[in-house]
Amino acid sequence: CSYMCFNCGKNCCYKLMTTLCGLFIALYWGCEFAFITFDQVWCITPSLRIFSIYMGCAQKFFGTCVTCFLAPICETCGLMFSRITVKNQ
Repeated sequence: CSYMCFNCGKNCCYKLMTTLCGLFIALYWGCEFAFITFDQVWCITPSLRIFSIYMGCAQKFFGTCVTCFLAPICETCGLMFSRITVKNQ
C-alpha cells in the first residue's frame, strides 16, 4: 500500500509540475531561439558582410604597400645572396 501511495503521489506531482512549469519553460525556450535567430539574421550577418567589404579595401591597400615597399627589398636581398658560393676544402 505504501508503494502504491508513493508512486501515485510521485506521478501526480510530476504531472502537475509538468503541466504548470512545462508551458512556461517551452514558451521561454521558444522566445530564446527566436531572439537568437533574429540576432543572427538581422545583426550578425550584416555586420560580417560590412566587415568583409572593409577588409577587402584594406587588403588591397596593404597588398599595394607590400608590393611597392617590400618586394624590391626582398628582390635585392635575393640577388645579393644568390651570388654566395660555398667551397669545401
